[in-house]
Amino acid sequence: MRSLWNKRLIFFLTLIFSLMFVLSLASLSYAAEPKIGIVIAMTGSVSVTRGSVSIELAEKSEVFLSDTLVTGNPGKVQILLDDDTSITFGPNTTCELNEFANEGKNSRFGASLGLGVMRVITGAITESNPDGFKIRTPISTVGIRGTDATITSTPDTTTVSVATSNQGVVLNGTTIQQGQNGTVASNNPNTVEITNRTETDDDLNDSLLIPPSGDNAWSDGEENELPNNDFNLADAGEILPNDNTLPENNDITDYSPPKLPDNPTPTPTPTPTPTPPTPDPTPPGPTPGTASVSGNLGASSFGQSFGNFGFSVDLQSGAITEGSLNGRGANVGAGTTGVFTFTGGTGNANASGFLISGFNGSGVVIGPGGMVTLDPNASNMSGRPDLLTLPNGGAVPIGFELIDNAGIVAGSGVGNGSLTK
Repeated sequence: MRSLWNKRLIFFLTLIFSLMFVLSLASLSYAAEPKIGIVIAMTGSVSVTRGSVSIELAEKSEVFLSDTLVTGNPGKVQILLDDDTSITFGPNTTCELNEFANEGKNSRFGASLGLGVMRVITGAITESNPDGFKIRTPISTVGIRGTDATITSTPDTTTVSVATSNQGVVLNGTTIQQGQNGTVASNNPNTVEITNRTETDDDLNDSLLIPPSGDNAWSDGEENELPNNDFNLADAGEILPNDNTLPENNDITDYSPPKLPDNPTPTPTPTPTPTPPTPDPTPPGPTPGTASVSGNLGASSFGQSFGNFGFSVDLQSGAITEGSLNGRGANVGAGTTGVFTFTGGTGNANASGFLISGFNGSGVVIGPGGMVTLDPNASNMSGRPDLLTLPNGGAVPIGFELIDNAGIVAGSGVGNGSLTK
């Protein structure tokens, strides 16, 4: 009897150790794949398939090469790759991360988008190797050369919408320029239909914004405080107006425009007389309309920032709408990285300057202690020029502040744009 039990014991122990050995080999194979990014924002159901294992993701989860990202409905996730590329995946999307290398001229990225939608704001890879960033769908190959672009893949079509790009996006050999859409169909993949972007495309980009979760704690329990980067907005004096100086505390909002009167006194209407008035030899000029301001970001607390800003201003009332502030940057010495996508900002302009806040969107700053979430509503953009009298093509330098969920300035910087009437 004892011999029989010993044989059974040996059999079960052998089985257990065999299973442990197989599992350890699988674990080693997953660990061999390098980390290539981190989840910075998400909502709804989001998972990753790693080998044969499905893992639910959360903010600050690491992302590895060969991972397949899967979003549910609803479900959205934004990842920040190690080269500062930001990729947002919309609902019902499947995408495998095939290739990643941040190695100067040999830098490259490759992914296979099954069905769904993704928005890409490129980072260092396309700066070092503009031809090294490829997205493949079942019917197309998309080459991204430094841009903000959205790719939508369905069973029958692939559509690329280019919001901003200096070099365009290549879809099956055809270059799609900034402000354009390109579409290929499964029954004719060699023909690319090019159209202009519309408000619907802007709405799609906005739908991929992920609101902040409110999780503002450092991952290791340290205080929510970023390292001092010794950045001074006056260092970028060449794009600041007049005397190129700011208040000593470098607080952009110190020179925000004063509030306009709530109830301006109306001009009384003259009482008509029976005698027709003498016509004015000088006819009145056209009623002032609206103007748009757009430009690029420059120096910031993250070193050089890459991104853009824009807004519309009513030249009669001074009301500002459609404010946007999008960018990324990394300060290698301080070990900080920032990425932010803000839209829908509002504000006011008068003779003293302008101030814009109340953005929607999302953003994070990653420092040596961990990741902090930005508050788009509190973040702001401002400037000194009198937009209401500025001529067409006039320069519009701006400053911006990135405020985190604790009300602390997590980053700041400047940009330079122009006004178009």
